[in-house]
Amino acid sequence: MMIVKQALLVVSCGTTASTGRTDIALVEKALASETPGRDFFRAFTNPGVRQAMKEQGEQIPSLPEAFGELERQGYRDVLMQPTHILYGTEYEKMMDTARRYTGRFEKLAFGRPLLSDHGSLLTLAEALIRRHGGNPQCAAVFLGHGSAHFAGMAYPALQTALRLIGCENGFVGTVKGWPGYEEVLRQLEAGGYREVKLVPMLLASGGATFREMAGDGPDSWQARLKEAGFTVYPVFQGLGALPEVQQLYRTQLRRLIAAEGLAR
Repeated sequence: MMIVKQALLVVSCGTTASTGRTDIALVEKALASETPGRDFFRAFTNPGVRQAMKEQGEQIPSLPEAFGELERQGYRDVLMQPTHILYGTEYEKMMDTARRYTGRFEKLAFGRPLLSDHGSLLTLAEALIRRHGGNPQCAAVFLGHGSAHFAGMAYPALQTALRLIGCENGFVGTVKGWPGYEEVLRQLEAGGYREVKLVPMLLASGGATFREMAGDGPDSWQARLKEAGFTVYPVFQGLGALPEVQQLYRTQLRRLIAAEGLAR
């Protein structure tokens, strides 16, 4: 009987920051442990990141390159799990590319992003507040990248989830979306907070969004909040480093396997 070769392909936007690559690697390791019978492959979708890493001597394939390699090696059953935080423009671009390969494998199934239902929102809210919301006198501001896509509504939905579990000092903002700095600032002032913990709601630490959160420039959130009179405590850790988040990704992959009736 012919053995069908099976693979797990984990797809990330990627980052050039060494700490961020560690965060991504932790999620990859968790996902790989969920499918011990499958060979592991990765892909980064950001071309600038791939080029920078190539110049540093590390070759990470694009999504088409990864699919091409899977074909060349004779894999017929492939699970693709993204590490994206939410549905949005980048996720849709990735899926547009991935769907072009459905006819080249006997089975090709796609997983969902981290925040894809109310259960994942509540689970992430609980994890974030356990780690960062213990001091009621200090506001915890969870800062995401933001998106013009409708999926960006996941950010205010996460703040609603924080309130539903009884957290009053947790706030969600975005660098390039809504809620933005002014919306968050008004809430901090209305709550009478003078201390703020800035927590990145990003898979990987480091990179441009981290600089916009807590960089040395005058336009970073840290600098603007200090200028407004707040004491600011930035956190330099991506979501991927949190065991609770790694478990959430494993849950998404487990759901995919169950829905498709596939082997792990």
